[in-house]
Amino acid sequence: MDTVLRIRPTSGHVIHDGRSFATADIDLGGVPRGAVLIICEPAALSATSDEVGNRFAEHGYESTTADIAAVLGDGDDAIVGAVGALLRHVGRRDWETDQIAVVAYGASARAALLAAVVLPIGAAVSATANLDDLAPGADSGWAASAPWLGLVATGEHRPGAIDGFRVATEEASSAYTEVVAYPHVAGVSLHHSREPVEHAAAFDSWQRTLEWLNLRVVPRPTPLALAWQSRCSQH
Repeated sequence: MDTVLRIRPTSGHVIHDGRSFATADIDLGGVPRGAVLIICEPAALSATSDEVGNRFAEHGYESTTADIAAVLGDGDDAIVGAVGALLRHVGRRDWETDQIAVVAYGASARAALLAAVVLPIGAAVSATANLDDLAPGADSGWAASAPWLGLVATGEHRPGAIDGFRVATEEASSAYTEVVAYPHVAGVSLHHSREPVEHAAAFDSWQRTLEWLNLRVVPRPTPLALAWQSRCSQH
C-alpha cells in the first residue's frame, strides 16, 4: 500500500504574446524554502508536475511546471519571453527573483540555460540526454550571469564536445557554472529511469539538483527572522 502523500497540482495557463502555456502549480503553506519553475519536456506536463513537483515540495520548494513546446522552434528570444512570463506567474506569491530557480528537462533544457544568461534568477539547472537540446549546432559556450548546472548524458556524443562546451561556458560566465556528463546513458531524461546505469544517473542528477538549489536559491525569511531584522533596524 502506497502511503506517500501527494499534492495534486492546480492546472492553469499563462498567456504570453498571444500564446497559451499550460501550467501546473504546487503551492505550499507556511514559509516555503523557495520556488521552482520546472520546464518539462513537450507533452509531459502532468507526469512532471506530479513526480518532480512533489519531489521538490518534499524539500520545501513550491513549483510551477510549464510546457513551452509551442516556442521551442521559434528561437531564443521567444523562449526567453515565455520563461519570463512564467517567472512572473511564479512570483505571484511575492517571490523575489533570487528566491526562484529554473529547472528544465530534455528538449526544453536550453530554456534554463537561457534563463541563467538573461534573467536575474537564483539558480538554473538543465538536464538532458542530448547535448543538442542544450547547445544546438555545437554552440561554443554561453555567458551565464546566474549559477547554472548542466546535467548531460553522453550517449553517442564525442567526449570532446561536452568538454569543450563545459570549458567555454565556465570561461565566459560571470557566475559559477558546472557541466556534469553521464557516460553510457542515452535516450532517457535524467529524472526517471529503471535501467541500472540510467537509474544511478537519475539519482545522482537529482541529488546534484537539490544541492545546487539549496546552496544558491535565497531562502524566504521566516516571520521570526523578519521580526529580528525589524528589531535590529530600530537600534
